Formats: sequence, structure tokens, C-alpha cells
Amino acid sequence: MKRSLTAIIIVLIMIFSLTGCVNENADPDVEFYYSWMDLIKDDTLIKDIVIPGSHDAGTMGMIYAAQTQSATIQKQLKDGVRYFDIRIEKKSNMELVIYHSVAKGQSFKTVCDDILRFMETNSTELVILDFQHFKGDSMEDVAAIIEKDFIEYVITNDTDMTDTEFIDRLTLKDCRGKIFVTWGSDTCIERSWAFRRNNDNSTLPDTVLESYYTGSLHRSDSEDFIADAIPRYFANYVLKDEGLFVLQCQLTAKFILGSPKAREESHNANMTRYIQSLKDNEADLPYVNILMRDFITEGFIKIDTILELNYYKGNVKEDALFLGSLESRK
Repeated sequence: MKRSLTAIIIVLIMIFSLTGCVNENADPDVEFYYSWMDLIKDDTLIKDIVIPGSHDAGTMGMIYAAQTQSATIQKQLKDGVRYFDIRIEKKSNMELVIYHSVAKGQSFKTVCDDILRFMETNSTELVILDFQHFKGDSMEDVAAIIEKDFIEYVITNDTDMTDTEFIDRLTLKDCRGKIFVTWGSDTCIERSWAFRRNNDNSTLPDTVLESYYTGSLHRSDSEDFIADAIPRYFANYVLKDEGLFVLQCQLTAKFILGSPKAREESHNANMTRYIQSLKDNEADLPYVNILMRDFITEGFIKIDTILELNYYKGNVKEDALFLGSLESRK
């Protein structure tokens, strides 16, 4: 059954009004995206939820060769993104900033303020912060900020379970209004809230997040990437079947000064069609978790095609709200 965009918006407004979930600080036309996890069943495992992810988040305003997102993390949160690939550098003046290669982007303080505002006004969502890389001895500084400002929100493993056992049993009910922090890729500080992520080649032990990346595959053309890289990444994860699974969907520029934007423009339609096709892929659909994309908030079609997979996995309370793709916003 398909509904028009107008009908879906009306139903959403009614549901949020009745449940008291309308956020007065959110724009009414994006309320669905602001609180979409409220429509996911409480008992859904975190590793089973299909989550929109932002590759190299915080790169808005960087030079063209480094920019992979066109919106701030604040805007991405409002638009439904719940996983963020974050890379922190400490500059010579001791300021912490988002970096990508040699380029520097948003202030980490601004990012933290945006995330904290979101968490303070929204108790239904889980946010995943994946600190993939640290530069300029920034790791301990970042840890100090998390322990000062985020400690009431971060998920900790205070059980006798290993971190992998712990994350594999986490449900959305356990995590609503919380932040899950992964740390890596080759080192991890000893904190109960810092969960070790694997590296690109999945060679580290005792990790809670797999995010495979082979540069040569991501530098190939769109059709070849989808045919070669994605089946390999799924096969790798199925063999392990532990922890969270980030499917890296973006292409990498073929040259040092190549444009991620141009690569995404050549790839977007193919990748979106592939994600839509996952609903009929009985072998891979059970393992779909975090789908990470470039320029993820440019139009809502990328967010929609990811979110609607939750319906096909049986995660949704109000299934009609996830049937079909919502129209892209201009």
C-alpha cells in the first residue's frame, strides 16, 4: 500500500501529537526525521536497526577535494542521520577540529554543542559517534571532553560480558536518549564508554564495529564497486556476525585532488537503486545495519531509502509510515 506524501505527513503529525513526541524546537516539516527511532520497536537489537550514516561528517566548508558532506552535523541530526564518522585533529593553537586529509573543518566544540542540544531535546534516539582517527595527539583531549560533557549520555559496559557480547545484546530500549562511542582504529583508551572499533581490514581482536574499506575498490567506477566491493564486505561480516556493521557506500576520488562531489554524482543513482533492492535480498537484508554515504542530506531520497529498510526487517511499530520512499525535498 502506498500513501501520498501529504497523507503520510498528516498521519505523522497525529501520531506525534498523541504520543507527546512533538519537539517544539524542531521544524514541523522534518519532525519525522528528527525522531524516526520513536517508530522503531523497543526490543529491536541495535545491530538490526537500519541507520543512516555520515561519511567524514563535519567536512562542510572544506575545499572541494576534502568535502564529503554539505550540511553541518546539527542539520544531519535533524534530518535523520544517527551514525557519524568523526576524525579529530589538534591544531598548533590546541584547538580541536574535524579533519579530512590535510583539510580542517568544523570546530569540535561546535559539533559537541550541536550533539548535546539534540540529546537534551530528544529522548527517543540513539546517536553513534565513531571516532575513526586522531591526529596531533588529540585522543586524550577528546576523551576529556566526553567525560566532562557527555558522561550522562554515553553507554558504558558495566557488566561481566565482553564488549562484543554486550553490544550484541543491546536493544533500542536500552539505548534511547544515549550515545554509543566507538574508538580506534588501532588504539583504544581504557574507558568503559570507549568501545574498540576494527580497522579497515578487520585485523584487530575484541572489536564491536566492522567498517571494511579497500581503497582500490572504492576508487573503481560505480557499477564495479557495487558488483565487487559490497558482496565482499557482506561476506566478511557474515563470517564474523558480531557487533555493528557499517557498509561504506561512498566512492573515493581516483586522484589526490579529485572531487568527492563529482564521484558521488556519478554514483548516487546506482547506489540508491542498490539500497532499494536490499528489501528483496533475503541473504543480505538480515545483516544490513549502518549505511554510510557521502552528501547524505542532499534531498531526502538517501535517508528515505535507508530508513524504509526497517519496515522490511520488521523493525517498525507503524509499518505504513515506512512503506515506499517519501518524495525528495527541494
